[in-house]
Amino acid sequence: MIIQKKSSSLTPITLGVIPCFACKICAKNLLLRCRFMKLGAFRVLKIACALLLAVFAAVAALVALTYVYFEAIPVSREIGDIRPAEYGLVLGTSKYFSKNVPNLYYQGRIAAAAELYKAGKIRKIIASGDYSTRYYNEPKNMRDDLVKSGVNASDIILDNAGLRTYDSVRRCRDIFGAESPVVVSQAFHCRRALFLARNLGMKDVQAFAAKDSANLPTRMRNLGRESLARVKAVLDILQTD
Repeated sequence: MIIQKKSSSLTPITLGVIPCFACKICAKNLLLRCRFMKLGAFRVLKIACALLLAVFAAVAALVALTYVYFEAIPVSREIGDIRPAEYGLVLGTSKYFSKNVPNLYYQGRIAAAAELYKAGKIRKIIASGDYSTRYYNEPKNMRDDLVKSGVNASDIILDNAGLRTYDSVRRCRDIFGAESPVVVSQAFHCRRALFLARNLGMKDVQAFAAKDSANLPTRMRNLGRESLARVKAVLDILQTD
């Protein structure tokens, strides 16, 4: 007896269609998953950008509010407004912007301190600045130029550790015992020093504004620097014991 085999309905052509159809489904699923992943990554990126913008806006608002607050601190611009005091505190800066380019802020502070001294408004001058290396000595430069301006060398006290305004003000009180000095610097700098002095418990501190620079690029650069420095001054006080 001859047994006839039933022919399968799955022809070679049909067998070839099944894997192709399965591959299309997998590819479609993979494409959908990729789209969802892209949407997810895009959402994460949007959230991250929104958070960064919020942080930037908060920092900008803090800087702006701090700057406006400091601007309200009064600074004397006329020597007649200064009450006589024992000490003047001259805040240091570099003598030159670069090689052979004089720093007008430095020159203004020296001139203002000498003017106070000659007018009898202060008896001694604390020259506070950076002397972190033997190649850079702000206090010595100030002393030399103050002497050239008519100040007796014996009336000048060098503070070689005035690396920052906070250091200069605090050391004026703690190291030199000057509780009520006349701060000498440009007006924008004086305001920060007065804020620090008053929040460190120093009483009757005055400030005499030295001549500022008329150079617009220099003033704009200092505006940005001073804005951040004022925020740092607030943080310094918050961290003070």
